[in-house]
Amino acid sequence: MVYSVVTILRVKNFSQTTACVGIAPHGLDLAHFIIGMILPGTGVILIAIAGPLYLVWPPSVGLGLSNSGALQIPTAGIVQQSRQLARGAQEFLFPPQQLF
Repeated sequence: MVYSVVTILRVKNFSQTTACVGIAPHGLDLAHFIIGMILPGTGVILIAIAGPLYLVWPPSVGLGLSNSGALQIPTAGIVQQSRQLARGAQEFLFPPQQLF
C-alpha cells in the first residue's frame, strides 16, 4: 500500500489530498499495531480515526483514475452486443409462429 501511495505522489493526475488521505490511514494503522501492544486503548482510538479515512481513499483514487482517462470503457460496442444477444434470446424463447 505504501508503494501505491508513493506512486500517487509522483503522478500528476492525482491530487496531493489523495496521497495524504492514503498515507494517513496506513500510518495510523501501523501506529495502532505498534502502540496497541503497549497501550491497547490508544491503539483502538488510532484505528477508529483511521477507519473513516479508509472509506475516503478508494473513491478519491478512482476519481483520479477516471480524470486521467485510465478507466475508459468502450460502451458503444457493449450496447450493440447486448442488443444482439437480447434479440437472439427473444427469438429462442419465443420463436415466430408459422401460420398454415
